[in-house]
Amino acid sequence: MVYRPRTKLVKLRKAIRCPKCGKLVGFAIRCKTCHKKLRA
Repeated sequence: MVYRPRTKLVKLRKAIRCPKCGKLVGFAIRCKTCHKKLRA
């Protein structure tokens, strides 16, 4: 078993996309580009 650190790419794969503009928002509460609220 090869140890692979949790790099930015791995985190991006699990990250959530904004439903409005499709940009990667990660785990943010609101989108940086269109400012849509992603979590209540």
